[in-house]
Amino acid sequence: MLFTGDYASSNSFFNVEDIPDKFKNLSINLVTESTYGTTSKKEIKHNFNDLVINSIKNKETLIITLFAFGRMQEIKYVLKKLQDDKLLNKDIKIYSDGKLAHEYDNFYISHSDKFCIKDFMPKNITPVNGFEQRNSILADRDCKIILTTSGMGNYGPAQVYLPYYISNPKCTVIFGGYTAENTLGRKLQEVEER
Repeated sequence: MLFTGDYASSNSFFNVEDIPDKFKNLSINLVTESTYGTTSKKEIKHNFNDLVINSIKNKETLIITLFAFGRMQEIKYVLKKLQDDKLLNKDIKIYSDGKLAHEYDNFYISHSDKFCIKDFMPKNITPVNGFEQRNSILADRDCKIILTTSGMGNYGPAQVYLPYYISNPKCTVIFGGYTAENTLGRKLQEVEER
């Protein structure tokens, strides 16, 4: 029996090795994560960059809920590339909130020799550390990007940002990953679909 978690054929930070032939040719039971197992890559519409650019153009607050490990660092790299390509002004404030995400950022930075991408941090990014700093971000009416854990919106600092901004027409919320049933993220997406 072979057990694997999420398996993807590509990753921004490291080369994904092919499944070894010795497993491909065996008669085995395979247990794997299949969140998007019935989705073809051709069905996926990639519109993240456009959402970011349009939100900033409209002077909105952009909240992106993310998983602390992997997705947070990947989105930071995407924002950095948008800055490098001059599609996102480097003066736009970017906040990164989530203690575990900060720890993983430090892991990626201190082990950069093991990754394809060495520098993934966008310019003008500020780590958020605590209640007082969060309150000053909420009081700030300027256009900004808030990267926050948890990815599904149920836990972490997302519990502060989402209720505060959700009814604000000058705010866009992006869930940066899968949202399970009965999570805040799924409930908000279902309201949007109606």
